[in-house]
Amino acid sequence: MRPSRAARLSLGVVIAVLLASGGAGAALLLVTPTVPASLAESSGPETVPVPFEEFADPRQVEAGFERAADVSLVSATEGLLTASACRAGESFSSGTSSLAVDGAPVLSLATATPLWRDLVKGDRGPDVRALQEELVRLGSPLVADGVLGDGSIRAIEHLLEEASGEDEQLAAIPRSRLLWIPRPTVTTASCGLSVGGPVERGSVVAVVAGGIAALRLPSVPADVLTGERRLLVDDAVLSLSPEGAVTAEADLRSFAATVSARSALATEGTTTVRAEYVLANPVRVGVVPPSALFALEGERGCVVADGSPARVEIVSSELGRTSVVFPDGEEPASVAVLPGARSCG
Repeated sequence: MRPSRAARLSLGVVIAVLLASGGAGAALLLVTPTVPASLAESSGPETVPVPFEEFADPRQVEAGFERAADVSLVSATEGLLTASACRAGESFSSGTSSLAVDGAPVLSLATATPLWRDLVKGDRGPDVRALQEELVRLGSPLVADGVLGDGSIRAIEHLLEEASGEDEQLAAIPRSRLLWIPRPTVTTASCGLSVGGPVERGSVVAVVAGGIAALRLPSVPADVLTGERRLLVDDAVLSLSPEGAVTAEADLRSFAATVSARSALATEGTTTVRAEYVLANPVRVGVVPPSALFALEGERGCVVADGSPARVEIVSSELGRTSVVFPDGEEPASVAVLPGARSCG
């Protein structure tokens, strides 16, 4: 219903009075709605910064391994066992001593070729080279040339002194002071000698779990980013074949030395360990809110980046974070949230 003429006149009078008294602003308030400053100043959708990070596309997997045959550690000396740190499930480590015979420490040493003779200065052969290579791995400043010199003798002398706390004077390297082990660290399955008992040449000091013969993924995860992959077990980074197998001997040794592998080897019937399946070369991704994406088609979508539509590949999404790869390695500073665009153009 239209207001009466009297009412319109009354309103006109009020406005006229206000104008006459300098209240033009007040009159405008009567006829102009108030607009919040935040809306008045907004000229487009809200934007948020885009942080960038390395993304290795990690996948949790179960890796299966095959056990090698158990290995017996055999004494090369005889006498009375005066000390032993051998315990089932514990470790022997190369460069340290886990037992003493007639009060003299016996040094555990992992060499590719078991030592079969006493070594004197000038001796040559694959056993000498294997000894030198292990001493180098343990930190001795030697050249593994396959010829025994004073440096190798002094290195063994130093390791024995660390084990006994007493001075050692070696003119050669007696096999009786060494215990061959097949890997830098081995886990004992059982111990064969008792302190106070006799030790003979050929006595079984301990039986160690045979280690790892093979390591592989039962199935390679699907729907992962393409690229060369690695397997992470504890702190070991292992190379993988395209079929998901670890084949390099060095990698198998690294795996065998991990806490996970040693624990699994010490547990009868266990043939798997938890691992991560990751990209060898992580990709650079931007992290955007899910609301920044539109025109979604599978793993593809669009965002408005720095004011312009851009196609992206979605590689991960969780807890309000969506990781995307921008084309050509671009790294925009910001993206629009709830953009008005509905097409990448």
